[in-house]
Amino acid sequence: MKNLPILFAMTIVLGSVNAAEPYRNPVDGAVYVADWKTYIPANGVDNKKGRVVNSGIRLLNSQADFEANTTPKELAKLIGYIHEVLAQHAVQHKATGEILVQIELTKSGKPNFKMSFQGNVQRALLEKFYKSLGSIEFNTRQSTVSLQAHFVLKDA
Repeated sequence: MKNLPILFAMTIVLGSVNAAEPYRNPVDGAVYVADWKTYIPANGVDNKKGRVVNSGIRLLNSQADFEANTTPKELAKLIGYIHEVLAQHAVQHKATGEILVQIELTKSGKPNFKMSFQGNVQRALLEKFYKSLGSIEFNTRQSTVSLQAHFVLKDA
């Protein structure tokens, strides 16, 4: 995956992966070790509509850290907005591929975004998408937490 400086938290626990499983982050190269959990929305996900599919969310801090700093509803709104922004930009491009957006939420200031991608994703799409993310305002209550949103761009 190529790195470029450049985000659906969900509400119900689907299951968990083996305890203390390492995850090598393709965005920042760091290795995270945790009891990873997968989340899905209460009403499921309809990935059949549209070109942009939310393929999953990974919390890079503990669930307790997220609970102390935000709510699942706030995170779902944030990820939903990011998904919508990407979908709007993707209409103008024929790109297919995957985009992994890393979001760092802080107590003060705007979120920080980094992104990795693979496939035939056009640079113009990535630049417009990244620029649009700069308008997002979201502050945590106590400390910094990070998460990743994985989006898939399907054929037009």
